[in-house]
Amino acid sequence: MPELSEIMYSRDACVAAVRDYYDFLAKMYIDESRIIEPPEKGWPTLTTDTMEDLGKTDEVISLLAHLPYLSEDSTGDKVEVMPNCTFADWKADSEREVSGDDLKLFTQGVGLTYDSDGEHIDPVPPQVVGLASGHRENEVVLLDTKLGVVYWYECPGEIKYCEYPARDQVDDDPYDYAEENGGDEADAEWRGDSAAWAVADFFEILKDRFRELDFIPISPHVVWNDLPDSNRNADSEEMMEMLRAIYRKHDWPDLEKYRKRECLAAVHKALEERYPNVADWRVGHLNRKTSRPILTSDRRLTYFQLAIECVFLIVSHHPEPYRKLPNPQHLFMNFEEDEEEKRQEGACNIELDNDIISPSSQHEALPGIDDDIDALEALESEEKEFNKDAEIDRILKAFRLDAYAVLDLQPGVPESDIKRCYRTKSLLIHPDKTRNAQAPEAFDRLKKAQTELMDEKHRQRLDEAISDARMLIIRENKWTVDSPELKTQQFAKDWKEKTKLVLIDNEHRRRRQVKAQMQEEGREQKKVDEEVEARKRKREHEQDWESTREQRIGSWRDFQKGGDKKKKKKAKPIG
Repeated sequence: MPELSEIMYSRDACVAAVRDYYDFLAKMYIDESRIIEPPEKGWPTLTTDTMEDLGKTDEVISLLAHLPYLSEDSTGDKVEVMPNCTFADWKADSEREVSGDDLKLFTQGVGLTYDSDGEHIDPVPPQVVGLASGHRENEVVLLDTKLGVVYWYECPGEIKYCEYPARDQVDDDPYDYAEENGGDEADAEWRGDSAAWAVADFFEILKDRFRELDFIPISPHVVWNDLPDSNRNADSEEMMEMLRAIYRKHDWPDLEKYRKRECLAAVHKALEERYPNVADWRVGHLNRKTSRPILTSDRRLTYFQLAIECVFLIVSHHPEPYRKLPNPQHLFMNFEEDEEEKRQEGACNIELDNDIISPSSQHEALPGIDDDIDALEALESEEKEFNKDAEIDRILKAFRLDAYAVLDLQPGVPESDIKRCYRTKSLLIHPDKTRNAQAPEAFDRLKKAQTELMDEKHRQRLDEAISDARMLIIRENKWTVDSPELKTQQFAKDWKEKTKLVLIDNEHRRRRQVKAQMQEEGREQKKVDEEVEARKRKREHEQDWESTREQRIGSWRDFQKGGDKKKKKKAKPIG
């Protein structure tokens, strides 16, 4: 794996990598006219003066000024460069004069802009800038212009822990790097939550997913995800197989033979015939009201967002406490209706194209929101408790011999991920921070799992057991390590079950060995005890013999002093 010391940042190399990636996408599905190239001296609206409010370094601004961008179409739709991800158009944003805080929110996501209490945070340092921007489900991709590394925040596990990646990830532990370079824990934490590659390697990883058709374009601007850990059902799998077959029929991924226009037309026709709802949805999915976030720095609106997203889940599980609260769907509908009325009256300054509510109109956009703040805060608190209860329940149901399962980690993760995961989960379920009576037991199991994984020998034994389970399945089915069956969900499920059996067998063997060892130790101890007892008796005998020595000598001397014995007189014979 590459190390940070081996990677160098270069603005021109970054620009070339982005341009090369756009060219690759243009050959597969996007319209070439969407790619807009910068002037020789860079975009004139992207300067250190115009972007001062962003709070980024001069190197970041220089990079943004020389990047090519993908323009919106006439309907305002952006091009997805991978599933659930559109890249930021910093040129257009600079022309709109969007505030620096809002730009950070767009490109860094809510998770790196607000904490769980709705307070504004900014753990991302000035030399790091977001490449992606879009709706709330948009992926977060950050580029560090000091290190020359791209971070994919909360990267899908199938990509982050891929067994045979197209390019290796950066090997350095972010916590060690932060400690050695004067960084803080907040900076190390988001880096630890990310997968990291050198810039060119990151784009090669994405290209490889398109080549393998794990990323499948369904139109010139929409890409779907077919990774094993994505949410799929039988219908979606059937549709994905259909789309995959269409692309291969048109010679993908051979760029020399691939027929782009014919392929996209065939995809469109197949979707209209067999999946008409998808065909209608794919055209304007980015403009749906339910998927476009309300982005603002106002804390109350953040509460509103969080509550609307979680309220249906909470009420469905705990309906009784909320019988008298406002219907959340009704509240959301009223919010949109009030917005529309104010737009018609010209009283609300909302830029819908950018999903921005201007600060001057934040309070007008939510009439009566103060009346619902207490209720929404109660909902948010209940949602936190629900998450804690769910995590405690998961830990208690996890197979306790598998420390990875208890921590909900993939086997083979680095120690930094183990530390980060334990820190996050232990804070979530700590007995002092939840009313759940099972929290102490769950916390103890979590701590034990972390201790086991941090023990190099124990972790090695666990990794060997997981590897043995994999090889057993391969041998039982007479497969090879390259068999396509190894990439299916069924194999992953069977592997998990086989791992349990191997771990149980190992545990039984360990217990038998411990028992035999204890018995052997018992026999040895009994022998030792008998020898000790024999030596003790001998020593006591010697001590008794020695203690009576004087008595024996005295008796002998007394005997000798007694003189000769009197001779017996001969008896005279009678007569």
